[in-house]
Amino acid sequence: MRSRLIEVALAFHSRHGDQVCPVCKGSLLDVEWHRRAETGLAADRASLAALRTARRDLEVRASAARGLLDVPVLPTADNMHGLTALDEARRVLKTWRDAPTSDAELARHLGTTIAPVVDVLTRLRDEAAGKLRERDDDWQEVAGDVLAWVKLRRTADASKEDLGDAKKAHLWLKDNAVQLRNQRLEPLAERAKWIWSHLRKESNVDLDAISLSGQRKMGKVNLAARVDGEPADALPVMSQGELNAVALALFLPRATSATSPLRFVVLDDPVQAMDPEKVDGLTEVLVEYAKDRQVVVFSHDDRLTESVRRTAPDARIVQVERGVNSTVHVVPCQWPAERYVKDVSDLLADENVPAGVLRKAVPAYVRLAVEAAAHQVYFADQLTQGTPRQQVETSWDSAATTSKRVVLALSGTAPFDLGRWRSRSHRRRTLDVCSKDVHTELAGSPRGAVEDVRETVDDILGRRR
Repeated sequence: MRSRLIEVALAFHSRHGDQVCPVCKGSLLDVEWHRRAETGLAADRASLAALRTARRDLEVRASAARGLLDVPVLPTADNMHGLTALDEARRVLKTWRDAPTSDAELARHLGTTIAPVVDVLTRLRDEAAGKLRERDDDWQEVAGDVLAWVKLRRTADASKEDLGDAKKAHLWLKDNAVQLRNQRLEPLAERAKWIWSHLRKESNVDLDAISLSGQRKMGKVNLAARVDGEPADALPVMSQGELNAVALALFLPRATSATSPLRFVVLDDPVQAMDPEKVDGLTEVLVEYAKDRQVVVFSHDDRLTESVRRTAPDARIVQVERGVNSTVHVVPCQWPAERYVKDVSDLLADENVPAGVLRKAVPAYVRLAVEAAAHQVYFADQLTQGTPRQQVETSWDSAATTSKRVVLALSGTAPFDLGRWRSRSHRRRTLDVCSKDVHTELAGSPRGAVEDVRETVDDILGRRR
């Protein structure tokens, strides 16, 4: 602040000439004063520069001094190596690291604690070097014993050439046995790779080769694969769905081989953990095998039923129903939309169901039936046209309301006038139930709602506009 004031005064004198100081009204601002002030100002600036240099130098040296505190922390676990100086070294280094914060106290701390640090670390180093030398000495005795054993073994091997020949012959037999097994496996392996080519849809794992190795209980199947074009072991990189698919790819060729006396295949819920693309691929494979044998599949997954209906319309699909007293009936399997309509009709026919329950349950069944019909039509049309399933799934999930899903089913991606379609009274009442009553309760007649949804579902399945 003083230097700045003098600079302003000098500038004032240079601009206005000699005169009494306008601030203090006592000092004379003349040429002599100007010279003295410039000299003093230069000295102040030199002192300030020296001060700043000294501060920067202090910061650099203080930072370097604090860097000396960054020493490794010795292990705190039990001393397993018998180093007597280890505990003392931990204490000394802790004292070394617990340095004060001020620069002056830090300098005194380093000066007073450096000697114990150097002393204890030197002793610890020498003690550790001694332990290493002891271990080297112990190993030298063992190395002598190993060398003696090697010499004896070489002598024994040289004197038992016949044993060596016998071992070679045994290995030759084992190697050829594996080769023969793999030759017998080749047709099945090719068929398994063909099956995998259908099941691997949307998978970046491609089977290269299938071979057998090992003997008896230690035998195993080796699956060589490529992941994104790079060689890899198949099993560790596969998801659960891919593992199920590759298990089917290995099972089906063996179960349907020409030497098998059985002309049927039975599979129990084979689509576990499979994504929809692999379900479609499995259907293609099963349709191929069903050309010359009976294929029976048990499943709780509607995706397989939907895929079979679309891919193999001649397939027989039945469902098992458990009635009163656990009576089991096998009946033709209905489409999901038809099943929902039947379920809500049965619910309506049950006189024991309270009216309040009906008004809550019927809207939910109506919505399920309409969306199931729309799903059936939309997926069948799009997948038959070759639209990628992922794109179809995304479009369906993006349609957040029942009305939007009906539009998808009846138009695909083309413009569609839903208002005109709703002009039919039963359609309008059904969509009102799906959009309003499902969040509260049924406003109209339950029987009328069931009749309306039956006609609406028929309209959607029949693609009536």
